[in-house]
Amino acid sequence: MHEIKCPNCGKAFTIDEAGFASILKQVRDEEFNKDLSERLHQFEREKQAALTLAASQAEQSKATALAQQQKQISELNIKVMELQKDKELAVAQAVAKIQTEMADKDKKIVELNNPTYFDELWNGFTTGECYVVVGVQELLSMEASFMVTKLGNVDLSQSYLEDKDEPIVTIDTDYDLDNLPKALVGTPYKLFDVIAEDYVCGEVKVIPSVYYAYTSSSKGQIDVVDGAFTPFIDGKY
Repeated sequence: MHEIKCPNCGKAFTIDEAGFASILKQVRDEEFNKDLSERLHQFEREKQAALTLAASQAEQSKATALAQQQKQISELNIKVMELQKDKELAVAQAVAKIQTEMADKDKKIVELNNPTYFDELWNGFTTGECYVVVGVQELLSMEASFMVTKLGNVDLSQSYLEDKDEPIVTIDTDYDLDNLPKALVGTPYKLFDVIAEDYVCGEVKVIPSVYYAYTSSSKGQIDVVDGAFTPFIDGKY
């Protein structure tokens, strides 16, 4: 038997072993539940604090990563600008070098009598003559005619060049021109290739013509088709 005193009224009473064990169990269960509840609340507080800390750390890490990324982008932009400046500088230096080389080249062309560049100096045209080449681009026709009225500082508008020399004609054949093979009436006779060189104009265009009985009063011109003519009667062409 156990004697228990009430904490409220102060009255003492006795209980058996079973009752005492039941009361003791209730007291222990209540303390256990109270302790468990406090532990659960403490765990929940710690859990919330951990989640808050994790979120803060994640946000801070995100901000740090973003700042690092922005820093890398800024550094890359600076490198791109530096490369662009280097490229522009290299292009400018290359252009300046080419311009300098061209200027030096033009200077060398002008100073043909400068012993710095030439061992044998050029003292001008020994015969008083020279060749002038004139070219044309984007010509709309097959031929063009030129009249040169000024050459450098020399006025040519009052002077005329009369070409009295005949072109040098070269006939491309292995035959003796005084003993050419005979043609057959009605059969095309191919003309030989001809090259004409003129002192003033250089190579000139050749247009062949064929005549029958050229030295007589009854001479007649024969058509030339594809570089050949066809005799129509016996005779000398």
